[in-house]
Amino acid sequence: MSAETLSLDLRAPQYPLVHRRLANGLRVVAQPDSSAPLLAAMVCYPGSRRDPVGRSGFAHVCEHLAFDGPRDAPGGPYPARVEQAGGSCLAVTTSDRLCFSSIVPRREFRMLLALEAERMARPLACDDAAALDVQRRVVLAELHERSATRTRALAFEALQRLLFAPGHGYHRPAAGDAGEVQKVSVEDLAAHALRRFAPAEAMLVLVGDVAAEQALDAAEEAFGHLSPAAANPETGDSPVAFGEPGSARRPAPLSEPQAYVAWAVGGQGSDEACLAALLARALGQGRSSPLALELVERAGLAREVNGHFLPMQDASLLAFSATAARDVDGERLMQGLLQAVSALAGRDASPESLARARKKAVRDFYFATQSFERRADLCASFAGALDAPERLADEPRRLLDAPHEALTAFAARLGRGEAPARLTLVPTQGVAA
Repeated sequence: MSAETLSLDLRAPQYPLVHRRLANGLRVVAQPDSSAPLLAAMVCYPGSRRDPVGRSGFAHVCEHLAFDGPRDAPGGPYPARVEQAGGSCLAVTTSDRLCFSSIVPRREFRMLLALEAERMARPLACDDAAALDVQRRVVLAELHERSATRTRALAFEALQRLLFAPGHGYHRPAAGDAGEVQKVSVEDLAAHALRRFAPAEAMLVLVGDVAAEQALDAAEEAFGHLSPAAANPETGDSPVAFGEPGSARRPAPLSEPQAYVAWAVGGQGSDEACLAALLARALGQGRSSPLALELVERAGLAREVNGHFLPMQDASLLAFSATAARDVDGERLMQGLLQAVSALAGRDASPESLARARKKAVRDFYFATQSFERRADLCASFAGALDAPERLADEPRRLLDAPHEALTAFAARLGRGEAPARLTLVPTQGVAA
C-alpha cells in the first residue's frame, strides 16, 4: 500500500499555529481550534534533568509545592481557583519538562493566564519548611507506591540508567530518588527554585477556542511585566552522553518474569526517532506482530510482547519487552527475546508490516491530537526539542514517507551491531502467581 493511499485513509484537520518569544524570554505557542468552547493552557519549566547534583527529585518536589502555590497566596490555592472557574488542572514532571496543565471554559482563559503569571512570579514560599515537609512526605509516598505497583515506569527508569552516562539527566529517575528527596532543604529551594520558574526558562502553550493574535496579546498582558531572570548555571545536567549498555536484574511486583531490550536513539523530531517509532510498531505491537508470532505462537516463551518508543528531547528510547509464559524463567525469556529481536531486525521488513506500522503510528498521532491537552503537550515537546512547534503538523507525512530502505537499514544496525541494554524483572518474593 502506498503512502498516498494511506494518507487518504488517515486524513485529519490541520490547525494554524503561531510561535512568538516575548521580550522577557517567555516562549508562547498558540494553536486556535474552535471545535469546542474550551482552552487548554500548559506552562512548562525545566524538568528533572536540571535537578541539582545530589538532589534527584528536586523538580518533583517543586512541582508539588508550586501546584498549590504559597499557603498565603491572596486568591487561595491555585487548583481551587481553576476548579471554581469550571476547569480542571494537573501537574507532571518528566526528564525534560515540569508542566502545569489546565483546561477551562473559553471565557475564563484570561483568568487562567493571570493565575499562571502569578504562579510564575511566586510559585512557592522558599522559607516554608512546614510546607516542604508535607510535600516531601507526599512525594516519598508516591515513590513508594510507584515501586510497589508501577512496573513499566520502574522498567524504563532502570533502562535509562543503563543507557545514559551518570553525568546526564536522563540517567536519573524523573520522579526522584527517595534518599535524595529526603535531603532537599529550604536552602535548596531558595538557591534554585525561583530561578527555575522564570520567563526565560519557560514556555506557554495555548490550544483552543481563541484567535491567535488574541492569545498572543493576552499572554503579553499577563506575563510581559515579569522579569526574565537568569538561567540557573548550576544544574545537574551535561551534554548527552551514552553509557556502555549493560544488563540488570530487578525484583518487581509481577506474577511472571519480564524481559526488556532497549537502545538510545535520536531525539524527538529526528529522522532516527521517526524510524524508531515505526520499528516499535512494525516488530512488536499487536498479537499479529512478528515478535508475537515468534515468541508467543511459535516458541511459546511469552504470553505477551510489546514494542515501546519513548520520545525525549536529547535522545529517545526504543525498547521491546516480553512477559514470560507459565514456567518460563527470566534467563530463558531474555535469551529468547534477544534472539528474536536480533533475527527480526536483521530481515528486510515486509511491505505489509511496514504499512501496518505506518497506519498505527498515524492513527496514534491523530487520536492524541483530538485532545486539546494532549495537543498542547505535543506542541511543547516539539518546541522544546526543535524550537519548532510547527513541525508537529509534519509528523503524519514524515511517518508515511519514511523510506522502506532507511527503516530496514536502521533495524539491521540495531540487530547486528549495537548491543542493547538488557533488563530482567523477576517476581518479588511472595507475589501471587
